[in-house]
Amino acid sequence: EELAVVAFVQDVKTGEVYQASYFGDLPLLDVGEVTANTKGLDYLDVRLFPNPASDFIHLNFDGIRRSGLNLQVVDLTGKSLQQISIPIDRNQFQINTSSLKTGIYSLIIADKEGNYKVMKFAVNQ
Repeated sequence: EELAVVAFVQDVKTGEVYQASYFGDLPLLDVGEVTANTKGLDYLDVRLFPNPASDFIHLNFDGIRRSGLNLQVVDLTGKSLQQISIPIDRNQFQINTSSLKTGIYSLIIADKEGNYKVMKFAVNQ
């Protein structure tokens, strides 16, 4: 029987996940449910798929935006791997994940007012 370990640091009151780590074979991990932490970006619904990804993740944005969005892909160590700006009129976008190693990543979505949403996704190469 194969085992995996998933560990994370979470604020008990807010539910915000600050750091996560995964050890084991990724196919054992079920990431069908995308978790998100938000600060003021509740007006924006984001659909992220597929999860886990291999070559691309697709994003669909639904909601009235007041500004463009900044996306940041961050690894488990907190290192920023990609930074992308999305204009206000784009409701769909895809991010190339083919250069990312197998693992779990955070996607930070922020507007110009400092509101943000953090979504977790996995890459399985």
